[in-house]
Amino acid sequence: MKILKKINEQIQKTKLDKIKMMELSKLKLDPTYKDVFNQEAKKVDRIAEDMIENGFDKSQPIITTEDYAILDGNSRFIAAQKAGIKIVPIIIKKFDTKNDALVYEYKLQLNRRNLNDSELFLSFLALEELHIKSGKKGRSDEILAKQLDKSPRFITKMKEVAKKASPQLLDKIKTGEISLHKAYMLIKENETFKTKQKKEPSPKTISKSIDFDSFRLGLLFILESMEDENTKNKLLKDSRIKYILKQKKNLLKSDLKQINACILKV
Repeated sequence: MKILKKINEQIQKTKLDKIKMMELSKLKLDPTYKDVFNQEAKKVDRIAEDMIENGFDKSQPIITTEDYAILDGNSRFIAAQKAGIKIVPIIIKKFDTKNDALVYEYKLQLNRRNLNDSELFLSFLALEELHIKSGKKGRSDEILAKQLDKSPRFITKMKEVAKKASPQLLDKIKTGEISLHKAYMLIKENETFKTKQKKEPSPKTISKSIDFDSFRLGLLFILESMEDENTKNKLLKDSRIKYILKQKKNLLKSDLKQINACILKV
């Protein structure tokens, strides 16, 4: 019984994949599929002009779902309307879900297009969402890498950009104002800057951590090392010493008396 079922499925699939002629008016544009990639007006006009002169190229059939929603060939469909063509070649494809149909459409489009960074990023976002919705198991990075013809490492970078980029930066990527590589580098630079800020103590933290004994020892050490320029330069770069020197004028009179007392002991 299983063998007969498989044979029947194969027969049905062969029937579906056969090119058949169909009235153009029965086909429909589905925004879900149509908006995967833009139909360039100039390109559509060129196709329409060619159709007027040579007719519809039967080697490039429109691919539809079972209910005649166009999966591949939206530009050819619009061009055929402009050219006044009534009958066109189609291939009907069967899918279990709309998600499966969308993944199939992306594969078709990605195989024939040289994507810019904007299109690549939008395709990545869409395919990742479809992968999550499908509930299918497997490493999404590897699956997306195969679909987009990129390395898993590149997909990991895009995931990081999608997760960490600000809304403004995401908009710039989607509109093509900035490249994916540049966006990734900006995110990394920002992370490095934040890490450095965390490591460097704030003036408030420094002031709280300095008692008089620490100040006295530091001051004595500077006075003792004053002749050694190398040591002096190193000390001047120290964040605590820098802070102490800056705040010298703001010390209380009682603090100044204690400092003077320390200097006299040297």
